[in-house]
Amino acid sequence: MASGLVRNKQERRKQFADLAVQGTNNSSIASKRSVEALYYPKLQANKRLDGQGTIEYFKHFVPRALQRSPCINRGYWLRLHAIRAQLDEISAKVKGPVLIVNLGCGFDPLPFQLLDRRNVESKNYQHRFTFVDVDYPELINEKSSMIAVNDELKGIVGKPVSHGRYLKYSLVACNLNYPESFAQVIDSFDDECTKVFIAEVSLAYMKAKQADQIIELCSRVTHSHFIMLEQLTPASSDDPFAHQMLKHFNKNRSPLQSVVKYQSVDAQKQRFNCLGFPHVNAGDMFQLWCSLNESTRSALQEIEPFDELEEFHLFSHHYVILHAVNELFVFDRFPLLPFPSTDHIEASSYPVEYFEVGSVRKFGASVLHLNKKKLLYFGGSCPQRTNKLVSIESTGKSEDMIFDKAAAPVARTCHTFTLVNDDMAIVIGGRKNPWQPLLDTWKLIISSQIWVRGPDLPEARYRHVTCPLEENKLLILGGKTQGSHAALILDVEQNSVESIPSRLPALIAPAADYNTSTRLGVLVGGGHANESEISDHIYIFTYDSNDERCLKIVDTWKSPLLCRYGAQAKFINENQIVLAGGTGPFLFNAHSMIVVLDIQCRTFKSVALPNPLPMLVGADLQLDPYSEELWLVGGGATCYGFGSVWNHGTRIRLMEGKH
Repeated sequence: MASGLVRNKQERRKQFADLAVQGTNNSSIASKRSVEALYYPKLQANKRLDGQGTIEYFKHFVPRALQRSPCINRGYWLRLHAIRAQLDEISAKVKGPVLIVNLGCGFDPLPFQLLDRRNVESKNYQHRFTFVDVDYPELINEKSSMIAVNDELKGIVGKPVSHGRYLKYSLVACNLNYPESFAQVIDSFDDECTKVFIAEVSLAYMKAKQADQIIELCSRVTHSHFIMLEQLTPASSDDPFAHQMLKHFNKNRSPLQSVVKYQSVDAQKQRFNCLGFPHVNAGDMFQLWCSLNESTRSALQEIEPFDELEEFHLFSHHYVILHAVNELFVFDRFPLLPFPSTDHIEASSYPVEYFEVGSVRKFGASVLHLNKKKLLYFGGSCPQRTNKLVSIESTGKSEDMIFDKAAAPVARTCHTFTLVNDDMAIVIGGRKNPWQPLLDTWKLIISSQIWVRGPDLPEARYRHVTCPLEENKLLILGGKTQGSHAALILDVEQNSVESIPSRLPALIAPAADYNTSTRLGVLVGGGHANESEISDHIYIFTYDSNDERCLKIVDTWKSPLLCRYGAQAKFINENQIVLAGGTGPFLFNAHSMIVVLDIQCRTFKSVALPNPLPMLVGADLQLDPYSEELWLVGGGATCYGFGSVWNHGTRIRLMEGKH
């Protein structure tokens, strides 16, 4: 009797887990519908289908389109493109009939997209391709019922041959957690045709052993291709994005189980090799993004204002797209990106500690007021933009500073905040929304907490950097702007801004600092306007304040460790800078997220970070020269659709071995 109750309880748990996994279909399909409603009409504006405009397919399963955030939209467009691009490659290179089997299909309308005779972009699929959708019985029954009452969908697949079966399309109920049931399904497939199995974030919810059995069964059929898209934890499960992603699915009772065993692209390649697929082409989603032609990327950039590149990088590095084949096949390879190994880098023993700050924000800016021994942090988002000014003590205790909001800078993010002297700091530029950049400057009189409007910039600018240059002069470099990308000097005494000649490249969100003692500055990383190229260079420059009044490059070199977008840099002595945070074409880990760079010897030291790792996106870096401490405050990211992660505070003591 007791054993029967235990079995019943276990059975109920399995059923509940199955329902939770089925629920992931609703979120995914709604996000794809958002892409269909916003992206497809704009991308296809110049190539209308049969003169009737863009044909929508997701609308039949998600009638009401909810607009997702720009990062989720771009991520789901890339997911849709990832599957379609592999199928297009197969269509172009494989002869004869092809059967596409969508494992864990949910409400994906892929068969309707590819079989629709009105869709001229899918004409290669309409004669020799057939489709089988496989999923839980409950989802298959629901999908079948939706099709049965939809004249447009029935018009695409024709009259049913039998229940859930059409001439070129079938729905098959099968719980993939029981591989023996799936074995019966594939036994009915024609040996001669090419079989293409698709698993888009479906096997990820299964135990690795069961998912592996499904893959191995697929490898045993003749002419077998397997396309898989699922999550990765390439740095570790302690990486902030990965930790939040795993936490999200655990909370939803649909844990990612395969990713625990297969954490990286290489691990996934080896997995498929071992399970019967000798030929594998795989990359993370950023490699896929880099494989797009320039015109496609440009068109995507025009769809909606976008300033979430760091979050897009993080998403892209946590998903793999893989195409495996059990016979010879010539792949269109994903671009190889240089990975910054830290094996050869000396590890520092700088003590690192985390502290709690009461007010968490990202993409604000700070100054360190040494006389008051406080850090002043202005603006940023949490998640709404703010114009609050917060005073933060070394203990982490914070409090809002009071000032007249009517005579102060408006709420903003992606600006700079720079100390001019003991009693003045200046806010420069920034933005409201990505389509509302700002060109104003504001002086904060610290002792009286009064804001005074400064001179306007020649054009609005955000994602720039600002460094003290000479007494009462600030240097402004880079950033997003619709006007000139010239280097600027803001003269506090003259209350003026002027452009100066510079041979430094115009970069978005670089890291920079200037040492007024040695009169040398550094410009590191930063992005180009196409959003795909990120600089891996450091430029060491000086300011000629004589007749030429220009910035001159005195040295430059490159390293993958410098390839960062949105990083922070600070001189800690005449020859060394600390480079912290940022994102790029690869995922920085505990040993590469913060490095100390000797600009004379061109050597790196790694600052090892303890777990849990901080989220150093949109963080701000300050140096206290008296205590020889670095402060990293603020920072955070929305992790795709998995929730937000915030960095509170990180302190690094620049005295090795001393605690």
